[in-house]
Amino acid sequence: MTMIDSDEKPNELVEYARDRLREAILTNQLKALDSFSQVQLARELGISRTPLREAVRLLEYEGLTTVQFNRRVTVAGLTAEDLDSLYAQRIMLEALALHTRITAMDEEFLSNSRTTLLEMRIAEDAHDVETWSRLHRIFHLGLVLGTSRRIDLQITHLFDHAERYRRFYLGDSNEHWNKGAEDHLALQQACEAGDRAAAVRRLMEHYASTALGVLHQIDPHYVPALINGSCMMVRGLIFLD
Repeated sequence: MTMIDSDEKPNELVEYARDRLREAILTNQLKALDSFSQVQLARELGISRTPLREAVRLLEYEGLTTVQFNRRVTVAGLTAEDLDSLYAQRIMLEALALHTRITAMDEEFLSNSRTTLLEMRIAEDAHDVETWSRLHRIFHLGLVLGTSRRIDLQITHLFDHAERYRRFYLGDSNEHWNKGAEDHLALQQACEAGDRAAAVRRLMEHYASTALGVLHQIDPHYVPALINGSCMMVRGLIFLD
């Protein structure tokens, strides 16, 4: 890991440590269940333990790390239970938000969203995962943020928590990358048509497909009761629309 200038301000040190550790976890430089002492991590990052502790706390909130009683930092594992809970919440919250937001999407917004999709495809073709991830975040959150501050914060937190599962699902699979691109385009087209039911259904199916794809790899015998239940509730929302 890169050392940092000691003249940086405390908040900048926290942000630096969080970003470096987050990147190392998401890119699998730090693997699931790897464990480190905070002294070791602080030394490698070239910072004191105070900003490191705050950075680790933020990562723990994202679901990327856990802190043991002896203050060792452990990279959180990918578990079926976490995946089931995470995607069930995402499906319900984002379906509700999209259902509410779609009527407020004007041509300028939809044009910007189309441009983001095009840029995502360019980044994908260039195998630029970091740029694709940034644009993917802009695309999805743009569709669902704006209902209320509380819901926006929860949606954003869950979206960021899901990043490792997304990257695990996509991996080097052209099939998964192409499926994702098709899902995004179908979602965009439903929004452009103002078809609230179709847009919500596309979003639900997109998230459920990703979650089940990951689940098949990490625990194929696990029954995702929460995801199944969330999909039933969203179908009810669509039926009543």
